[in-house]
Amino acid sequence: MRRNVIRSAVLYLASAWLILQVADLVLDAFAAPTAILQVLIVVFALGFPFVLLLSWFYEFKGTQLVRDSGELTDQPRRWSSATTNIAIAVLVLLASAVYFATRPSTTLESGSSNSVEQVAADAELAIAVLPLANISDDPNDDYLADGLTEELLTVLASVPQLQMTARASSFAFKDTNEDVRTIGEKLGVGHVIEGSVRKAGDQLRIAVQLVNTRSGRTLWSAVYDRDLAQIFEVQKDIAERVSGTLQLSLFSDPTPIVRRTTADAYSAYLRALAEFRTQSGHGYANALKELETALELDDQYAPAWTLLSTIRQNQAIIGAIDYKEGHEIARSSIERALEADPNYAYAISSRAWLAMSYERDFHTAARYFRRALELAPNDAAILTNSAVLARLLGRTDRAIELTNQSLSRDPMAAAAYINLSDQLYQGKRFAEAVDLARHARQLAPGNAGAIINLAAAQLFMEDPELALETIAAAEIPFYRLLIEALAHVDLGHRPEADAALARLTEDFAEQRAAYIAAVHAYRGETDEAFRWLQRAIEERQRTLALRTEPLYDNLRDDPRWQQVLEQLGLSDQQVADIEI
Repeated sequence: MRRNVIRSAVLYLASAWLILQVADLVLDAFAAPTAILQVLIVVFALGFPFVLLLSWFYEFKGTQLVRDSGELTDQPRRWSSATTNIAIAVLVLLASAVYFATRPSTTLESGSSNSVEQVAADAELAIAVLPLANISDDPNDDYLADGLTEELLTVLASVPQLQMTARASSFAFKDTNEDVRTIGEKLGVGHVIEGSVRKAGDQLRIAVQLVNTRSGRTLWSAVYDRDLAQIFEVQKDIAERVSGTLQLSLFSDPTPIVRRTTADAYSAYLRALAEFRTQSGHGYANALKELETALELDDQYAPAWTLLSTIRQNQAIIGAIDYKEGHEIARSSIERALEADPNYAYAISSRAWLAMSYERDFHTAARYFRRALELAPNDAAILTNSAVLARLLGRTDRAIELTNQSLSRDPMAAAAYINLSDQLYQGKRFAEAVDLARHARQLAPGNAGAIINLAAAQLFMEDPELALETIAAAEIPFYRLLIEALAHVDLGHRPEADAALARLTEDFAEQRAAYIAAVHAYRGETDEAFRWLQRAIEERQRTLALRTEPLYDNLRDDPRWQQVLEQLGLSDQQVADIEI
């Protein structure tokens, strides 16, 4: 009897091991939720003592009385073999596993409709494109590897079911040796694409592979030997093969969108993109030269026009070129982009930004943002820009919601945390704003936006000395002067406050009149505050989020406040019907 029980145990364990191995392969191939395999393991483990007990019971009780020549005798039941018992047990266990793996689960949190299985499925369709390694002999070819990475990310993002991690988070792992499992956990993705680029003359060798971050298994790989003129076919092929490997055809049309141009124009565009990423005046100048070349070769290439528009907007905002002239160039450039490609989501988003920040046409901005999100619902940058509009409209909760969606696609982006800290500050959730700004500084220690947000929140938490200590790390003089002008008021240091305000007025009146108005408002100097606000409006300077900015709180009960909001198109009545 003991021998049969041991046999049953061995057979059960062997059967369970075999089934789990087969299940692991099958589930991986179909990108099924990991919860299914986990449930199988748990059920098999729980079933083991049951099988032992069942085997012992049948061996102990497995006799029956039958008549033989008129006498009652004991005879073993023929159907009670250990093999049959195990087969029955396995069937029961498999049925249980299927039931538990497929039944609806409880929600993850109150108010959420996502099940555990849905979350797991979403993770499997979340992908990060890790920076392709430049293995060319020339290190200056980094621009090509980085640019091709970005472009591949954009192409894959056009596949509806894929949830692509944004550039900032993917590039956080450039030149690191992080294991794909660790990357998957940090980014919340089920798969990564990694590879390399080698350039030799006009020829490229691109090696890529799709890796499951849970198992570390390579699901698909390929090597492409092409010249730059064929790169668009390579991008399309990679996207289609990734879609096919993940069985996306079961859900939707996985056809990727590839925006083509000539090889030379594309090369110039990638060089411009690399220069733009430096976020420096010198980089902007070099990028503009490369874009000029690209557009001379192909004036219908929408990404080049869009990048040109973005650079001109940035230059105008930082004062590198005339504010009005820069924005007019940006507007004409983005219109050229939309003429060339009316469905280019980044161009549509850029047009929305111009309508919001320069034209102050919030209805138009909202319409463009909605269209951009229809085309690219998971794009982190577009979600972030839409959140800015929501904040300007005074809809802080919606702004926070959109920014959180952006962070789900770009969890390591300092800019998103900076925006979120600002939105929490606008909602007067100052302690939370401090926490988020500190986290942003950890991701980007020298970022001026994180520093000013942190200092402003500390100021409203009635810690002006800490605010001064924080802002001392800011390299931008304007930010230092702004916080100094405010904090010294709270500390009762009037001479220091007056000196900081005088320097602000002298150095930044042509660009930052709305901020100077905010300082006067904070000091209780309402007439001066409204005078500077009026100047900002008349000169079409950049304004703060007037509907929510705490620095303006002393002005809100003044009748002139509503007039200011109406001039900017931000009164309650004017924004009531805007959807974002």
